[in-house]
Amino acid sequence: MVDTMHNPVNRILLRCVLKDVSPIMARVISVPDSLEIRDLHDVFLAMLDWDNDPDFIIRIHAQEYASFRRSSRGIRLRDFQLRRQEKFLYICDTLDMWEWELRVLNVEEAASDHTAPLCIKGRGLVAKN
Repeated sequence: MVDTMHNPVNRILLRCVLKDVSPIMARVISVPDSLEIRDLHDVFLAMLDWDNDPDFIIRIHAQEYASFRRSSRGIRLRDFQLRRQEKFLYICDTLDMWEWELRVLNVEEAASDHTAPLCIKGRGLVAKN
């Protein structure tokens, strides 16, 4: 549970674009900064309506975090102190290498009870995996 007295909840607005596909496939999502990177992966699986759970890799601030590494457990988005316009890479399914570029559009203070991830808008379809 997040201690909101010492760690106020912020929401991160992310523009997520699937790389190297045409037409464009993009989503804008809003997530709490208290979200663990493993849970960010779960947000993508739900957003894409995928039933399976492929491995993932996140490359951020010259570091790599992967679902199959113990050191990636417990890492939260707030740990990176993300700023507007920062980008990082999310790879969903390490076999097919679905590479998503995530750009921080905004970081906003949020009500402590508003922690559910939201898909705000999207463009393009993804085939069910």
